[in-house]
Amino acid sequence: MNFTYRSYPNKIIFGTPVLEALQQETDKPTKFFVIGSSRYNELIDEIRQHPNIEVVYHFENVIQHVPKESVDKAVEAITNSGADVILVIGGGSSVGLAKGMALNHPLPIWSVTTTYSGSEVTNIYGISTDGKKDVGRADIVMPAKVFYDPSLSLSLPLHLASTSATNALAHLVEAMYSPEINPITYEVSLLGMRHLLKGMKSLAKEQKLTEETNENLLMGAYLAGKSLCEVTMGLHHKTAHVLGGNFGMEHSRVHTVILSYTLAHQWEFLSSSLQADLKEITGSEFPPAALKELIEDMGAATDLKNIGFKEEDISEEAQQICAINFESPAPITPPNIEEMLENAFNGKI
Repeated sequence: MNFTYRSYPNKIIFGTPVLEALQQETDKPTKFFVIGSSRYNELIDEIRQHPNIEVVYHFENVIQHVPKESVDKAVEAITNSGADVILVIGGGSSVGLAKGMALNHPLPIWSVTTTYSGSEVTNIYGISTDGKKDVGRADIVMPAKVFYDPSLSLSLPLHLASTSATNALAHLVEAMYSPEINPITYEVSLLGMRHLLKGMKSLAKEQKLTEETNENLLMGAYLAGKSLCEVTMGLHHKTAHVLGGNFGMEHSRVHTVILSYTLAHQWEFLSSSLQADLKEITGSEFPPAALKELIEDMGAATDLKNIGFKEEDISEEAQQICAINFESPAPITPPNIEEMLENAFNGKI
């Protein structure tokens, strides 16, 4: 056995109610710059009551794909605030804004997670400028503490729970065939898939979040974010970032649609052992089709046409994907990627 594995320093607080957890973690007077949309105003008001916490600023303007203009406004707001910590309440867009701020105004980030995005446990950031999204890695943007209070995600509507969970599943699937995969991340990914698929099947059956379903999805999402941080991603994530950052499409819906098609595109190029594990964990001889069916059963869209992508943009999307330098099990050429996108547009596995 011969491998390289890097672990990342952060503290995970899972299952404890967030107000109790913050009280345990804040043992001296601390000034917080809070990022969170207005839907969390009540929670933020409760946080203000903590004797050791002073909320010096509440930044509410959270925008998907993290426009540079938003980052600049937030950095301007925090510069003279005297904040000690950036406290994020929300999902990937809120965490992304905090990461963009940390690049320019380094402070510890504490993340209170309310979706299944996984961004809260990674060193990956993305900032959009003039319709183009630049994605990078920097340890300085990685949240130092992450709070998973299941009660905060239990109220997610079905359509958001479905797409957010599938987004997390995509991290795990792609981690398993990453060129940097190692035995530790591989086993973490398998465990994450078991939690997510159990939760997603329950979500499809019940058509709502139960406490058990939510905890499985939240645990799977944490493990997905961990895997995402530990190895590089490939075709699926490059496709999603081009569709989202350059074509303005909603992040989790894009991930949800393209998961089956990017996996199908690469299926015959995966190792026999990985194919066997994916068959076992999905209970199917052809996992891409099984995942598409599960996503449909949860009520989510499974083709690009239904989420607003234009067929005439397929060629441009393919060219932009092929212009990115990344490794992939399957050959990456404009004709191959156009075929994959045509299938995704028409819902053909």
